[in-house]
Amino acid sequence: MLKTWCKLTNTFKIKKNLWVQPLAKCSTVTKRNIKNNLVQFPKYKTKILQLVNTSKLDNLTQFISASHAETLISKRTSNGLYKSVNDVLLKTKIDVDSWNNFCTSFINHYKKQKWKNLIKPDINTTAMPATLLGIYVGPTAITWSLVDRDFNVLAWDSIIWRNKSLKYDIINSVPLFVEQLPLSSSYVMEEVRINSRLRGTSYMMQQQIISSIASCIKLIGRRTNNSDSLANILYILKPLTTARFFKLMVASEVIAVDYFMKKMLDDTKTDNELLQDIHIAYGFKKKYMKKVAVEREQMGKSLLTTLACFHIIRNCIS
Repeated sequence: MLKTWCKLTNTFKIKKNLWVQPLAKCSTVTKRNIKNNLVQFPKYKTKILQLVNTSKLDNLTQFISASHAETLISKRTSNGLYKSVNDVLLKTKIDVDSWNNFCTSFINHYKKQKWKNLIKPDINTTAMPATLLGIYVGPTAITWSLVDRDFNVLAWDSIIWRNKSLKYDIINSVPLFVEQLPLSSSYVMEEVRINSRLRGTSYMMQQQIISSIASCIKLIGRRTNNSDSLANILYILKPLTTARFFKLMVASEVIAVDYFMKKMLDDTKTDNELLQDIHIAYGFKKKYMKKVAVEREQMGKSLLTTLACFHIIRNCIS
């Protein structure tokens, strides 16, 4: 017991002769240790404080032992709401290891819930889909990328849809386009952000094409009637999910993906851990680089959408 207290407060030195520093100094060092510990969770202090101030026993026991949860509620009831995370630790005397485990458990749960809110349907599987086909409908092109669960790019291409064809002809050709897409066990698309300044013909066509592609994918899924629970799932990401996941947002604007894609294509310089596992064959890289800048931008978005969805699924089931 004495050794445990010693390790917790750093106020004892065990030599041949054991000596104990004054209690006042012990309290000061304990506060310092608590403060150092909180540095690990600066972004989540508000969320953690809200959790301990508002949660009932069954909610708290998801992240901490029942005895500690009862202590948190008891001190909160008798002394009022906790004013800070530091206040929680000083009043409850919860040991640092238990507190670290509590924070880590809650943060992991919070991160999963955060990404779950950005994807539909709910991820209730226990395994990654075998393959995922990401489809991006841009202002001038439809692009797609097929990636397997080992992050190998199996297909990556685009077609131009914005030409002189009549609107009816474009929408009418969507079923044929979907039939020609590579086969995949699952699919992903991202909703287009509603922008009142861009509600022109092109924007409305994007929306209609997205809806038509999604409908065709679902119809094909019903027709194949695959019993595999991971097959023919169409994931829909909320607007800007891909940009947020890969940190491509500056204020409310999305930056171009071209620089990001160049880093991904240069295998020797990929320092982003989210991209280290991605494998793109030389032929796909060559085809990508031959495209004009506008089309490359849209092809990059389809690949990043596929990768973002795979990472979100993996985070949610891990």
